[in-house]
Amino acid sequence: MKKPTNELGEPTLDPDDWAQFRATAHEVLDMSIDRLENAQDHPWQPVPSELKQRFSKKSAPSSGSPLSKTIEEIKTDIFPYATGNTHPAFFGWVHGAGLPDSLIAAMIEAAMNSNCGGRDHIAPYVEQQVITWCREIFEFPKGASGLLVSGTSMATMLAMVVARDKTNAGGLNAPLTAYASMGVHSAISKSLNIVGVGSKQLQRIKVNNDHTMNIEALEAAILDDISAGAKPFFVVATLGGVNTGASDDLRAIARLCAAHNIWLHIDGAFGVWTKCADDPWRDAAIGVELADSLAFDFHKWPSVNYDCGCLLMRDGDQHRRAFTERPEYLRSASHGLAGGELWFCDYGLELSRGFRALKVWMALKTHGFDGIGEIVSKNCRQARLMAALIEQEDGFELSFKPTLNICCFQAVFSGATNRELDQFNQEIATALQLNGTAVFSTTTIDGRSVLRAAIVNHRCSNEDIEQAVKGLRRVRQHLIESGPH
Repeated sequence: MKKPTNELGEPTLDPDDWAQFRATAHEVLDMSIDRLENAQDHPWQPVPSELKQRFSKKSAPSSGSPLSKTIEEIKTDIFPYATGNTHPAFFGWVHGAGLPDSLIAAMIEAAMNSNCGGRDHIAPYVEQQVITWCREIFEFPKGASGLLVSGTSMATMLAMVVARDKTNAGGLNAPLTAYASMGVHSAISKSLNIVGVGSKQLQRIKVNNDHTMNIEALEAAILDDISAGAKPFFVVATLGGVNTGASDDLRAIARLCAAHNIWLHIDGAFGVWTKCADDPWRDAAIGVELADSLAFDFHKWPSVNYDCGCLLMRDGDQHRRAFTERPEYLRSASHGLAGGELWFCDYGLELSRGFRALKVWMALKTHGFDGIGEIVSKNCRQARLMAALIEQEDGFELSFKPTLNICCFQAVFSGATNRELDQFNQEIATALQLNGTAVFSTTTIDGRSVLRAAIVNHRCSNEDIEQAVKGLRRVRQHLIESGPH
């Protein structure tokens, strides 16, 4: 292939023919819009074995190919095999469905190619505005800070660094201990290892019958650790549990943390958006404003395209002290590109940061927090609808009444052992995924393997819920008729 050159005959990575590039880009844009417009026709499908092998064995390209050839390969080998979360019946994990707005934002972001670690350009100001909006909607004080990150897991780890540094500021030598409920996200134990505290220092607190943290057990664990010479430093309260959608009593936990001078972190990955919802779902977020740190995702219920999470920190000065480290080549100035306040590299690990804020800003400007709230409320109603339909079905048992957007249930058959039911429910989930009806995941609730629907999809309709339940019935019956499990 002829390598592109500029008008002086020097090598470049820009196209030789901008008109042809424009035509190709328009073709790809149309292809992308068609996929979103007809999302119901694009469920998850498995990547063929031959294709997996081809990607694992291909040698690195030493010379380039025409863009048209690369696009054709994308059309046939990449574009059809997505996660499937754009489909309206994707319930398996808490994956946002994506927004057409984000497609436009991604193009603009790519054209600008901004580095949002710092310096004086528009992108950091857009991110500041997004953070300010979130600070206001979740009722954090004016001195609060924030940072857009890859997701709640990264936000949690950064919050833990700040909490550790604050706790150790006086030269404390006692071992640090952290606390979270039994069903807490795995990011908590990973983060403890990364920040040097160690996952063995995590006390997993028992839960009540409604799957919320038992406050008496939390207080007892804290007092036991203090008596043993340890220093409790980090409590994770959950707003929207990943398995059940349960939300802890945030105000009660905040009072306990304040009494013992312990950092309160709230994992609000998807549940924080109930703050924008109708009653009664809005009640889940009561007390969110009491957190020392709050982690949540835009790529879940708001459906901003992957990836984008957020960390809010009550004490902005403490946040900055934990991460500020400016070498000479990053010295700021009063004027020019090296100016600007603030530099987001002072609030996290990354100096090289993409313009995540643009797709969030665009989504919030286009749909508003009220628009997100309408989707949250709709999905919570749909979880109740699914639960009601499951209760009417023979051969299925509802695990609990949904409190938010998560519906868990088990397919059963007469005389089955727990092991057989575990396998049976996994087979049902797999069959529905493979035939393109719907995506459910499996999890464990009260010692039983169950099917789980996490509904955060703005494209999901009540008809999609009804068709998914009919699909469950058909697959269960087929498996029963096909023999032992």
